[in-house]
Amino acid sequence: MSALRRTLPTGRSVATPLALEARVSNPDPDELTVTIDDFDGSQLARHGWPVVSWPAAANALPARGDRCLVVKSEIGRVWVVAGDWSGAALKWRALTLGSSWSAEASSPTPAFAKSPTGWVMLRGLLTSSNPRGGQQLANALPDGFQPPTRRSFLAFAGGSVTARVDVLADGSVMTGPISSPPANAIVTLDGIGYWAED
Repeated sequence: MSALRRTLPTGRSVATPLALEARVSNPDPDELTVTIDDFDGSQLARHGWPVVSWPAAANALPARGDRCLVVKSEIGRVWVVAGDWSGAALKWRALTLGSSWSAEASSPTPAFAKSPTGWVMLRGLLTSSNPRGGQQLANALPDGFQPPTRRSFLAFAGGSVTARVDVLADGSVMTGPISSPPANAIVTLDGIGYWAED
């Protein structure tokens, strides 16, 4: 299997391959590993490299055996920069809602998910008969799904009413100010997204 190699100004080449083909051997999105088959002279060496990012089709994760292109950077980090993923859909997890809010009956279960690149997404419609600012919409999101600092989003709250949704650094999902709170409010989480903590 061929590999691209960097050539120094002196004409000497660096033995470490900078880019080569691989197959996914561990498709866990938090610890993706690819297996590299690389000929070194007459010896076939197999390398299992954990990688830090990879592209993905919408709602898809890499699956075992998928082919990809791997690039090793100058500082030693390994990136998957190309691939044709055919894996499973994103894993949505149900939100645990605060006591004042419940799921709107006609909408999908309120939930959260994280893309392979670390983008956290929320979805669902929540309803309350006593909406107020500062209420907890959902219990804290787990580690790995929390933003590094508070993120604030403008949300639809029914009729001409708008609300703010805050996702705090501890993962709590809270209501911010609600303009003219109606007797029954519906707050949407659709479209809320942010980069997870480092």
